[in-house]
Amino acid sequence: MKPTLMILALLAAARPAYAASYVEQATFSVAGSTIAGLDRDSVGNLYALMLAPGATSYSVTAFRTPSLEALFSFDAGVRAPLAFAVEPSGVVDVLEGGDGITLKRFLNTGYFLGRSTYSLGPYISTTSLLSAAIDKIGARLHLSFQNQKSYYCVQCLGCPCPASGIKGYVNAYDFSGSLLSQVELPGISATPTSCYTPSKIAVGVQRELVVVDVSCQQVLRYSDAGTLESETPASRFGGFVNPRGAWLDADSSLYLSQQVCGPGGCPQSVVKVTSDGGLQAATTADSAIGSAWDGRILYLSSAGRAPLRRLVLNEAPTAPVPSAPLGLVVQHSSAAWLRWQSSSDNEGDPLLYTLELGTVPFVLRSMGTSETPDFVTAPLAFGTTYYWRVTARDSYLGLPLQSRASSVENFVLGLTNAPPGPFTVLKGTGTVVTRDASVVLSWTRATDPDGDVPVYEVSWRRHDQAQPAIATTTAYAMTVAGLAFGSTYYWSVRARDDYQAESLMDGGAEQSYAPLFRNTPPTMPLYLSTGAISTRASRYDLRWLESEDADEDPVSYRLYFSTDPAAPALVQEGVFTSYPLDLSYGTTLYWRVVAVDGVGGVSDAGTRTFTATFLNDPPDPLRLSAPFMAAPTVKTMRDGVEVSWERVTNPQGDPISYTAYLGGSPLELSAVARVEQAAGASALHVVALAAKPQAEALEDGNTVRLRLTGLDYYRSYYFKVTAENPYGAASQTPLQLFTLAAADSFPRVYNYPNPFNPARGGTNVVFNAPSSGYQRAVLTIYSEFGTTLDERDYGRVPPGISEVRFDGRDRHGRALMNGSYVGRVRFDGPSETAIFFLLVVK
Repeated sequence: MKPTLMILALLAAARPAYAASYVEQATFSVAGSTIAGLDRDSVGNLYALMLAPGATSYSVTAFRTPSLEALFSFDAGVRAPLAFAVEPSGVVDVLEGGDGITLKRFLNTGYFLGRSTYSLGPYISTTSLLSAAIDKIGARLHLSFQNQKSYYCVQCLGCPCPASGIKGYVNAYDFSGSLLSQVELPGISATPTSCYTPSKIAVGVQRELVVVDVSCQQVLRYSDAGTLESETPASRFGGFVNPRGAWLDADSSLYLSQQVCGPGGCPQSVVKVTSDGGLQAATTADSAIGSAWDGRILYLSSAGRAPLRRLVLNEAPTAPVPSAPLGLVVQHSSAAWLRWQSSSDNEGDPLLYTLELGTVPFVLRSMGTSETPDFVTAPLAFGTTYYWRVTARDSYLGLPLQSRASSVENFVLGLTNAPPGPFTVLKGTGTVVTRDASVVLSWTRATDPDGDVPVYEVSWRRHDQAQPAIATTTAYAMTVAGLAFGSTYYWSVRARDDYQAESLMDGGAEQSYAPLFRNTPPTMPLYLSTGAISTRASRYDLRWLESEDADEDPVSYRLYFSTDPAAPALVQEGVFTSYPLDLSYGTTLYWRVVAVDGVGGVSDAGTRTFTATFLNDPPDPLRLSAPFMAAPTVKTMRDGVEVSWERVTNPQGDPISYTAYLGGSPLELSAVARVEQAAGASALHVVALAAKPQAEALEDGNTVRLRLTGLDYYRSYYFKVTAENPYGAASQTPLQLFTLAAADSFPRVYNYPNPFNPARGGTNVVFNAPSSGYQRAVLTIYSEFGTTLDERDYGRVPPGISEVRFDGRDRHGRALMNGSYVGRVRFDGPSETAIFFLLVVK
């Protein structure tokens, strides 16, 4: 047997024990003509090192899995890539060959982190390089090559010297370019100087190094410390290895891209070898580049060209076996309950079942899917033959994979059915006093023996209608609206199941319902306004308390009023609870409020009266001050008196005027002075009155002073003052009695001015007469030597103080000279003499 045929033979022998194989799950078009590397990061994104059409350097593109939506891309500036890896952190490592060996590192954003160059050793050309691999976990670079090795031995007895020849090596470097270690291939001890060809190398996430030796047909596994851990001959997993590419998955399984020959030829394939050297699977694929996304998902390039392929290692589930329904099935439901024996899946993948149904065995339509081994169809026709099939499909990480279908089976549904059970009326009967123009008709639940949900057909009519109205419901009640009060309605109900079997409520008896309207009138409005007010306002609001309605009807109010209680007039109607009334002082109004609820309810609050009078308070009481505080006699040397009082106000703040009255008796008083205050002003002014005596007013702060002159001495006077506002409200002082008398110890005669000048009018001679007065007064002027210069008769002298004029001339009409003179007055009736002195100064 040819070596390349051995792999197929081994796979055929292994398939009964493990029937899994790679299934092409999807293909993807990518913007690259050549793919030189594939790898994934720690979150599962797939990275591809690709050469875009027309480009001269490779770029790195990241894809989100499983959709392979492009996330980002950047130019790596690499022309001859040797190896490619993505570190868990997302750092991208690209190894470039050509004139030298250079490692370039990038962030996944495309940011260039730096480069390192590598040498195989002194005097070793880079053309000796066979393979390269990047340890993305340990941050190492592995390079495999061949080189001539010579042994120089000291001759000794029994000491053979190995022959010189070509040896295979794998150097390990850090990412800065420093050599860390070197592995010298041991080969097979029975075949010296051969099997030293590290044709392909690969490094896994567990940092193990795998060397594929094409010359020796061996697979060597080294630990990260460089210790050889296993040698597996190619015969164990196929007999021949010559890979174009090699890579590892997280479980240390080895993937080899190479030809696999069989009866139909030698196609390019990918072979999966487990870590213990056993052959697990192989699939035809012209892919030199691949990446094991995990132990089952494999991403491959198509001979290094687009599109990308996604393969999943999978074994199809077993076919489900239908168990029911089969043949004739008599039941109540029109839906079929399809059931089958569950499929099994060796990988434990989740299964999804697809159901197909039809009336022709070779024309089946999909009915839906199920994750459990049963499915309920939509309602079907009784008596019809239906054909059905169930298909089981497995999936991995949400990716649909392979399916197996059952045989096609058939069934026929036969119907068994019973009508709904009896039911009775609950509500909606009799005569009811209500305000509701609708009624809820209700009944007990009709139980269906088959479990159907009955539909209730309700019919109702008014007593004068022949044809009823009909409605259906699945509830146990129905509301009928728009009823006419005072009418009788008749109604009945029948329950019907899904298959039109029916039963009647209460054996088919018709029910009756008669609604009568109910209304409660609103409460009587309560008057809030008083029956009489005293005010100066021009408007007043008549008010009443809002009525309440037990039926919650809207309430409005009718207001009537007039000056004639027998002829009320409607002046307002609405929801208002007040009315603005223009006042007419002194007029009695009759008013009445009626509450109406709109549906015939009325409440009358009765007629009330209302009278408004003008608010007019009199001024505060007046009190006179001196001279009337102690005695009624006023002693003065003048023919007048001064009286005073404090200004007063009234509650309305009206301007107050004052009038002084004087007379000889209480019944004969005359106004002698009027002191007025204009509206809006605070100052007073005196109104002149044609009266004697004369009056003069003086305002002293808040005090009014009134001076009366021209009064007679020793005469009784009656005096009062009234305070009055512009609207006639007044207050007055008590009536006061007073008399003028001369001041005590005042001389009977004196003159003023003194001294005086005859040329300027002379002087006044003042008499202080008793209350009876004098019948006659004769004035004689003497010089200081006793010479009589003049004598004048003034006749009768009135009581009290009076005065006459003396012109300062002698009996010849000559003006008196400067000097001192004696005046002597002789009074008659009663007789009395008085002396005074005159002084003339010119």
